[in-house]
Amino acid sequence: MKVLQVPSCISIIMAPYWILYNQTFLRDNFNNIPIAFRAFGYYVLATCVKVFIMVSGVPELIGNYLVGEKLVITIMDTMVLIGLAMVIRRKNYSKANVSSIILNNALGWSLPKNIATSLFEFVRCFNDLDYSNRFLFAAMQTNLHVLSTVVFAGLFFMWHHDKGRRFTYDIMIVIATILGPLMSMINDVEDEEVTNGHFTFFLCQIVMTYFLALVVRRQFNRIDEAPKSA
Repeated sequence: MKVLQVPSCISIIMAPYWILYNQTFLRDNFNNIPIAFRAFGYYVLATCVKVFIMVSGVPELIGNYLVGEKLVITIMDTMVLIGLAMVIRRKNYSKANVSSIILNNALGWSLPKNIATSLFEFVRCFNDLDYSNRFLFAAMQTNLHVLSTVVFAGLFFMWHHDKGRRFTYDIMIVIATILGPLMSMINDVEDEEVTNGHFTFFLCQIVMTYFLALVVRRQFNRIDEAPKSA
């Protein structure tokens, strides 16, 4: 059964990318690769900046003496999202397919982390099938990461283009941060055995994130369908 679990995990990892490409406007968009690749590059650049800051030793000091190492890492991971906000803010996108732009940026942004996490857990599982439950949990986390990134991308886009409701979007970004990075930190497995409690917590987390995504989508559609000023 554990051997069969490995290809199932790989399918779970690939599922959100396949679904979003085939069930949205992406399959009809001609410039998917350039947009996604640009977001991919921004993520790598933002992560390099994060690593440089971590190497400086300042976050380690703060983690050891003030707020805890895990919280510092979570804050740093959240700050990386500034890169996503920057790539979303670019002015040279066509406004005719805004939904595709947001999804492309979200998929391109989520890809590097999901590839790294999946490869790491796959190698561990390949060497020892006792890690198959961890691989399954990591595969499910990649789905949450894609969903959270789509939510953040939509919120950043609306924050830049719907200036009258920025305070509302600020609150929604905080909620998305709690549901994403913060709750993932709380539910981190580390070197522990994956338990039913981890999966239950994850289920609650992804359901709440999904409902937030529905709210974001509804608000985005309202903006997108509003009459454009000349």
